[in-house]
Amino acid sequence: MNADRLRPLEHYDAERFGPILGVSDVGTGVAEIVRAADASAKSTAADTSAPDVVGVIVDGERMTSGGEAPIGPDQYAAIIAASAGRVYNTTNVSIRVSARNDLPFPEVEVAGKQSKGVDAIAAEVTRLFSPFVQTPDGKPRPLLVRLVVPAGADASALDTVRQVVAAIDTARRDHKLGPADVHRVGLLVMYDDRIDSADFDFIKQLITLAKDLHLPQVAVDGALVPAARAHMGVQGVLNVLPPDEANQLLGYATQCGVELAPRYTYDEMSGAVGVWAEMSAAQHYGFAGAKYGLTPLTFAEQTNVVAAVQNWVTGLTAIPAFYADTPFVSDTEIILSDAAANALRIWLDMVAAHGTRVVLVDCPDRILPRIDPEARWSTRTLLHSSQTPNGVFTLAQIGELHSYAKQLGIRILWSGGIPAQGAFDLGRQQVFGIFSTSSTAHLVAVGGVLASDPQLPAEDEPTFEGVRRIHALLQAGFLCAVLNDSTLVDTIHAAAQSVIATPPADNTLPDLLAVLDTALTTGWTTHWKALDR
Repeated sequence: MNADRLRPLEHYDAERFGPILGVSDVGTGVAEIVRAADASAKSTAADTSAPDVVGVIVDGERMTSGGEAPIGPDQYAAIIAASAGRVYNTTNVSIRVSARNDLPFPEVEVAGKQSKGVDAIAAEVTRLFSPFVQTPDGKPRPLLVRLVVPAGADASALDTVRQVVAAIDTARRDHKLGPADVHRVGLLVMYDDRIDSADFDFIKQLITLAKDLHLPQVAVDGALVPAARAHMGVQGVLNVLPPDEANQLLGYATQCGVELAPRYTYDEMSGAVGVWAEMSAAQHYGFAGAKYGLTPLTFAEQTNVVAAVQNWVTGLTAIPAFYADTPFVSDTEIILSDAAANALRIWLDMVAAHGTRVVLVDCPDRILPRIDPEARWSTRTLLHSSQTPNGVFTLAQIGELHSYAKQLGIRILWSGGIPAQGAFDLGRQQVFGIFSTSSTAHLVAVGGVLASDPQLPAEDEPTFEGVRRIHALLQAGFLCAVLNDSTLVDTIHAAAQSVIATPPADNTLPDLLAVLDTALTTGWTTHWKALDR
């Protein structure tokens, strides 16, 4: 256990000490990250290498071919041994929650070879509700029973559905089942193959029928789409429907006051407990924070998990992650990554309501094809520009989102292929922090804990020069934004551009960093004096 505990990450003062820099590692490159932090201009200006001044995170992650994955006890031990008390430590407890499926709601076939007469079907539905009426405490227990409608059913079959629902309503009036908002009846249609355009009109027809019969839900099931197979499950109806078509059906269902749902749902509590258990390991080792992903959950499911985790976790900063390169799926709409800024605002409102203080915004989806069809055969990066068309957010959007989150009391950590120029630009936006591993590292042979990855040709290992370069540029961008001395700002900017143009392996970089550090040291001293007046 780490005896040199630091305060939770949320207490880092980015307005005084500038954005924090996170660099991921499995333990082999930690010493170089720490050495680079000690050598920073902030350390010189403050005459201390204290973590809450220098602002560097060693982030424990296994950077696999499929994305970030949790570390184990050997990696925890190596990271603590090399960095305890000298930099912040965080970890990633996985991109995905350990979501298991609930048992499907009871299903009763209403048309087809296995179906019975209307009265017999209604009696079967009543029987299924019976244990949820006669409960130990005498209070009705909520339940949804689904009437299975054959795919492409004709008018006669749909008329049978109407008769069954009428018979169930009669049983409800006779108090054989509870109120309609407690003991609910929905419709389910299942396809043996992939759902295609020929099936969408029938699903809409069922939604209309549900509206007419005052039924709350239509559920759909079919063969998994390729992205769902690759990811072992994605968000809600996207498991069986393409995003564009799913969005259209969700929109129509919303107009009708009907929920469109998948046949299978996730056990949210198991997901939340899994996150808490992995967070407990990070807390045991004295880490300052831990990030947790929320795929493959829908927005409603994420809401329940965040509420539980943020309530349970104390002693370190629990950092929920918003993945901008995957669709945002709510009960009413799907927002793709080309409109991720809109989705992020909705999500920030939700996590703020549950006491969240720090979040991660990342683009970690490396499994192709991606769920989101936008550039589905290539990964997306955080920053969008003419040079990086696959990026998600423009700098202007990041500035707006940073301000919006700040109003909610939230600090955002940004990640996703951030290059040297991006580090400077994000520093200039005065963000809370960034994670930038690939820009700080060089490629080395795969070994150790990553050796078993069958699709990893090389692994990233942070270098002293790489970390120094990105850390200095982050500081430079921040000081260019907050200093009032135009001459000093011009000096810092010019020196930063020279460092941006020079790759880490170039033997001229140390001299260029020395020039930038001299200007940064003056800049930090000037900034702190202005704050303390």
